[in-house]
Amino acid sequence: MSIMTLTQDKFKEFKADYQFYGTHLEKDKYRNEQSVKNDTPRCTVNTMWHPMTDAVSVAEYGRDIASMYFAIVYDNPGIQHNDVVTLFGDDYEVVGVKHFNTHDRVDVKKKAA
Repeated sequence: MSIMTLTQDKFKEFKADYQFYGTHLEKDKYRNEQSVKNDTPRCTVNTMWHPMTDAVSVAEYGRDIASMYFAIVYDNPGIQHNDVVTLFGDDYEVVGVKHFNTHDRVDVKKKAA
C-alpha cells in the first residue's frame, strides 16, 4: 500500500495566483469606522481554495461556514488576519491563519456587502 504525500507541487494545474490586500480603517459620512481594502496588494499566493466542510471548522465557525473557504499555503509571505482576497468575483476576509510545521492554513469568510 502506498501513501500519497501532499506537497506544494501537487495539483499545480488546479492552482492560481491570488492577491492578498491589507486593510485600513476609514470613517464614513456618519463618522462610523469601517475596514477598507488597500489599493496595492500585500502579497500574491499560488494556491487553490476549498469549501469548509470538516467538523472542526463547523464547530469553530458555526453557520458562517456556508460562506467560507480555506487554502493550504506554503512559504506564507505575510498573510495577516483581516487581509482581503478576491475569490469568484467577491471579496473575502482572512478570519484565521493556522501555522503548521510545513504549511499554513488560511481561512476566509465572504465580506458583508
